[in-house]
Amino acid sequence: MPLVILALALVAAAIGGPHLLFALRHESTDDAQLDGHLSPVLARVSGEVVALLVADNERVTAGQALLRLDTRDHDVRMAAAEAALAQARAQLASERTLVAVVEANIDADAVTLANLKDDFVRDSEMFKTGVISDRDFRKSKADAENASAKHTALLRQLDAARARVTLAEAAIPVREADLAAARLQRSYTDIVAPIAGRVSRRSVEPGQFVQAGTPLLTITGDEDVWVTANFKETQTGKMRPGQTVTFEVDAYPGVEFHGHVDSLSGATGAKFALLPPDNATGNFVKVTQRVPVKVVIDDADNTAHPLRPGLSADVSVLVKQDPRR
Repeated sequence: MPLVILALALVAAAIGGPHLLFALRHESTDDAQLDGHLSPVLARVSGEVVALLVADNERVTAGQALLRLDTRDHDVRMAAAEAALAQARAQLASERTLVAVVEANIDADAVTLANLKDDFVRDSEMFKTGVISDRDFRKSKADAENASAKHTALLRQLDAARARVTLAEAAIPVREADLAAARLQRSYTDIVAPIAGRVSRRSVEPGQFVQAGTPLLTITGDEDVWVTANFKETQTGKMRPGQTVTFEVDAYPGVEFHGHVDSLSGATGAKFALLPPDNATGNFVKVTQRVPVKVVIDDADNTAHPLRPGLSADVSVLVKQDPRR
């Protein structure tokens, strides 16, 4: 009889020993899910959907065209902006030409003014000696004064022309900005994938009119997937970033994946609930809280077993190294 008991004990130890050692060195939970980037695709501008270029669950790359909106309204706005810019440039060229004409007139008038001033100086001397009459002297003086007034008027005209050039130059960047804005708005009619992944939650159909800000579909990223494991607070005391992790996914029974602890959440999951628990009032019942732990997947290629956000997982973290190693 003692031999039978001993044999049974040895069998139990052989079977249960590894499990016991595993439990002593690991912390495990089945409250875990795969997470990933879920990028909503929204309409940046309003318009009618004229082309839907992807199907549900289709694999897309970052920057790939997903759908197109009607561009006709935007084409009209862009053409108007281009015409306004061309008009502003033509106006600037015209004002600059006018400045050149006024400057040429001033140069020519300056010669005439200088000659008339010289004539007036000479006539003044001749009038003093009685060589010319008072009438001729007054005419020479009037000619010089009129030429001076005309020259002053031309200088003022030049100042005004240069001011108009300044205004015309200032209008160019405004018109260029209007054109750039029109082109940008038109570019929003081509809606592309923000990340690589799969098309999910499509809620748009060809011919549908959508408003700016309308959710069209979601891209589920499948290149950057991680595990969020919710461990009991009593399990996290020895948990540190970098510790080895193994996990299985319910979708692939018996397939073991590998990773490491990336980080522990700064608060328990309950603190992020819509209505966080308030223990300051009423009767208190202590409930073990759970701490979200982010696990980064180390396996380089999971093509044979695609990992998708939302899949359930069983996670084990090695918190204590085997002393035999």
